[in-house]
Amino acid sequence: MRLVSAEEQMGTGAAEEATDRARLRSHLQALRRRWLLVVVVLVLTTGGSLAYSLTRTPDYRSSTEVLIEPTTADATRSTTGGITDEEVATQVQVVTSQRVADAVIADLGLPEGVDLARSMTVEPVGPSRILRITASASDPDDAAAIANAVAAAYLTDRTAGSQQLYQETRTLLTTRQSTISSRLQAVEKVLDSAKGAPPEAVAERQKLLGELGQVSAQLNDLDLAAQGGDSTGGRVITEAEPPATPATPRVWLNLGLAAVIGLILGIGAALLRHRFDDIVYEPQAVRQALRGSPLLATIPRWDDDRFDARLVSVVAGHSAAGEAFGGLGVNVRFLLSTRERGEGAPVVMVASARPLEGKSTVAANLAVAVARVGQRVTLVDADLRRGSLAGRFGLDPGLPGLSDLLADPGAEPTPFDVGIDHLGVIPCGTVPPNPTELLASHRMHAMLASLRESADLVVVDVPPMIVADGLELNDSVDLTLLVFRHGTSHRRDAASLVDRMFQLSSGSVAGVFVDHPVADSQVQTYEARVEGRGSRAALDVQRTA
Repeated sequence: MRLVSAEEQMGTGAAEEATDRARLRSHLQALRRRWLLVVVVLVLTTGGSLAYSLTRTPDYRSSTEVLIEPTTADATRSTTGGITDEEVATQVQVVTSQRVADAVIADLGLPEGVDLARSMTVEPVGPSRILRITASASDPDDAAAIANAVAAAYLTDRTAGSQQLYQETRTLLTTRQSTISSRLQAVEKVLDSAKGAPPEAVAERQKLLGELGQVSAQLNDLDLAAQGGDSTGGRVITEAEPPATPATPRVWLNLGLAAVIGLILGIGAALLRHRFDDIVYEPQAVRQALRGSPLLATIPRWDDDRFDARLVSVVAGHSAAGEAFGGLGVNVRFLLSTRERGEGAPVVMVASARPLEGKSTVAANLAVAVARVGQRVTLVDADLRRGSLAGRFGLDPGLPGLSDLLADPGAEPTPFDVGIDHLGVIPCGTVPPNPTELLASHRMHAMLASLRESADLVVVDVPPMIVADGLELNDSVDLTLLVFRHGTSHRRDAASLVDRMFQLSSGSVAGVFVDHPVADSQVQTYEARVEGRGSRAALDVQRTA
């Protein structure tokens, strides 16, 4: 078994940490792009919660507290003279009984059949003799009135029950006392008439005297309890008051919970959308599609609505985008430096999977960037269907161009001067009926061979690869530069395009990612000052970290 060294473990840990940071950065960037989705979900959830809270009937709750005290009956039945836990539980059931409910309905004049038990709760307050009665209603005054009425009806019922039980108990004891007294008198007569005292009569007399004493004592205790006890059986210690706010719905609590849930759902929806989104947003997605081929440059977004129509390398060469195109030119020349110089100037074909991905912008700015370092560059617009390079350099779109040269076997390729040193442009010319055949012709390959001899670099802008035009030039180019645009290119298209180029291209394959949005904090400034003149040139370069 091979032991893993400490250096390998550290390297693995660093790689995992870098992967985690990249994943976190990707998620944060996805949330930044999908912020509108997060906001929409958040607004929907909070709006739904607000609508629910405002349309729901408010439920007001008011509570009163009743202290249970021993009644006369309780004092006679309990050996301790107090209220047991079982008695407290029994009184909870009494409060919610139909007898109490009927009394409340009659007292408040409520409609017949109202189920008070559903709008009322009764519970003991801890290990005490206090009952909390809570009533709920859509009106705060009604809630307080019902709670107070229930407490009053319960106490009235408890008092009436206690008095009834007292009368029944006293009647029972009195009847029993009379019965015992009558039997005792009969025994006394037997003892008085007999010449000797029969043992059975004596024992019976003693037994009856004991029972009579017990009953007399119970009657005495009952009367004393009735005189000194609390005949009401309890009292209200806290009256119910109309509540100022409803118990439900709790608008602010609902809004807070809805906001938290909406935020979670919104973030989840954004990340899920990002997971299944096929659009290319980050350079990392381009690197994955290139499968080992180099990504030569990431061109930041140029804050100009005419990005595709103007040459940033010409009008803003010292901007972040202009400097990035300059870096692209350096990287292209370095990548092609391994070629044999006897083969003539290298040919770079600039292509994309679909229209509007920036291939013509990259081709034009690459040509300008390389020409400005003194290299002779010929830019060929081989997009014979929708050529656009003539307009970018201010040339007349009606000028003869590549299609006219290919149609005339005797014509010599002469690039037009566009006012930039070392740069010549061959526009697309007249739109032909057979662009694929012209680009596949021997004349086209011969023209590229001729241009190799008169330039240091030949840049060819071809149509998107949804048509076969550009594929006809694969054998004649040294580098195929694939362009991918932020927010426009698709991952599947990128992977398919790279696969086709690997299969068909005889030269190298590389990529460029354009229109990448870069925050101001990601752009550093390197300023050059000319002493004595007071002039300053500021070069904005994209931070590569």
